[in-house]
Amino acid sequence: MIWNGTYLTEVSHFSFLSANLALHSSVMDEHVNVLLPVENSSTVVSSAPVGYNAASTSLSQTLGRVASCLAKPTLSLYTFIHHLGELQDWADSAPESLKRIHFTLNSLRMIDFLNLRWFDAVMVATKPFLASLARFGGSLLPSNLHKFFYFCANVGALAARETLLLMRHLEAQHLLKGLTGFEQHFLLQSAGVLALSTVVQMGRPEERLRYKECVEMLRRLPGGQHQKLIGEMQGVESQLERLATAKGTNTPYGVVCCITDV
Repeated sequence: MIWNGTYLTEVSHFSFLSANLALHSSVMDEHVNVLLPVENSSTVVSSAPVGYNAASTSLSQTLGRVASCLAKPTLSLYTFIHHLGELQDWADSAPESLKRIHFTLNSLRMIDFLNLRWFDAVMVATKPFLASLARFGGSLLPSNLHKFFYFCANVGALAARETLLLMRHLEAQHLLKGLTGFEQHFLLQSAGVLALSTVVQMGRPEERLRYKECVEMLRRLPGGQHQKLIGEMQGVESQLERLATAKGTNTPYGVVCCITDV
């Protein structure tokens, strides 16, 4: 990726999977967020780096295909893996004009925004699998699907961490003047993935701390004092703390998963 290295190279390891997977519909409804705020005229301007508009359009189209695939009641892993490959191809084929070096401040902001959108697309693609593991566990999954679910969970969590890292960098460079709809979306998306990852990792402290950092950044940025939202997120944080305290005493999860042959 423009900001970081390769994420999805392991996808080819799962190309042998010949099953279709139906994720529980409530997991799809509750945990997949594919909508970004409407892009305004200040985001894309005539001074965009060479290749920016084409890359932005291509990423939107790929995200649309991912969302369409996930919205179906039965998910073909062959099709889904193809879309993951498209996300990786998008990152691998990014032109040199979009590398984060030697640019004006405005161009850097646009490139960082494109990076955040890519991380968001990765989270959208992998979040249902992470949510399924958090809700049902993975102990009853067939071995090949078990590996794939945890691969998606790890990739999604990595994208959330990188999003937070980039947001932290932007804040340190004084490039976040106030909380826009975009910044809020990326922070909330990352927080949601980090919370789910904490559950899957049975209270992993690093993920809890990152989740807390998302909350603190939302509160710190001008315009981010959404008391109801912050209160709800702090409620989740308390639950994650209790999970961490109780880890090791939890009984194994059950899993609801429908597998059909192609």
